[in-house]
Amino acid sequence: MSWKSVQGRAVGMTLLACAFLLAAVSPVLAATSVEMQGGAVLSVWEAGRGLFYSVEYGGKVKVGHVPRTGDRARDAFPSLALDPATGSPVLLWSRSDGVALKIAYARFVKGRWRNVHDLTFGRGDDILPLAGNSANGSYLFFASVEAGQYMYAPLDLSRGNLFAAPRPLLAGLQTAGPGGSPGRGGFGNPQPDGGTDVPVVIGACDPRKAGTCTGVPGWGTLPPMPIGERARGITLDVEPFTAIWTVASSPGCARQALVIPNATLHAALVVAFTDGTVGLVRQLPVPTPLSRNFGPDAATSALASLCR
Repeated sequence: MSWKSVQGRAVGMTLLACAFLLAAVSPVLAATSVEMQGGAVLSVWEAGRGLFYSVEYGGKVKVGHVPRTGDRARDAFPSLALDPATGSPVLLWSRSDGVALKIAYARFVKGRWRNVHDLTFGRGDDILPLAGNSANGSYLFFASVEAGQYMYAPLDLSRGNLFAAPRPLLAGLQTAGPGGSPGRGGFGNPQPDGGTDVPVVIGACDPRKAGTCTGVPGWGTLPPMPIGERARGITLDVEPFTAIWTVASSPGCARQALVIPNATLHAALVVAFTDGTVGLVRQLPVPTPLSRNFGPDAATSALASLCR
């Protein structure tokens, strides 16, 4: 079984067999699935204010409630990843601490959820978590509503610890040469092949080193979001985000591919990420209607080129 992963939130067919069980109680929202060692499929989805999970294997389905998500606090945006060191599934999601949504962590081992705790702290809502696994380690990617930006942090996926404070993901996106006239996405002019008219130097920028980066207007900021009461979490429709916002990675490759929506959701930026260094791969117009596979397909294609 390959450990190459594409972390998005497409609803797997296996989930549909369980979702109807809760449909009469509350709507089924964001969902995520992974195939575990041995072939069993683990799925997690948001229903009401909590998270439910199912394990399907050999025609049998077990359905349960993710621990600590059955109270009045909001739990949302579940995302599953496989820990390449152990093969165990890891769940990341947004959980209310009573004031704001923070990124939470749990590990699925021998049929039980363990080590449930928060990964992020501080002011503001942290939403839409993803985990990517590269040859140089794992990373957490998420959106900070307080900062209005997509963020990243090095992550110990086995234990659920961050090795450093989160940083803005696109603070140092580097291009070589002038960027041309801004398009709808704020970054050059889309070309017929889906790329841009901007020459690209992959990995030429390190945001930790002054003077090596060129800022890119219009990117790195979140689209406008309707925010409800802090204790109740945010009220945005995640469908456009989850169809675009994706990371593709492989433990055998140092680079990861991210697909990031722009502030108007009219375009998506495909970037190469290597230990905090980011470089533009291409800009893609967002199609109408928007397919659930748009982000995963774009990320997978980019990763194949980056990891040759």
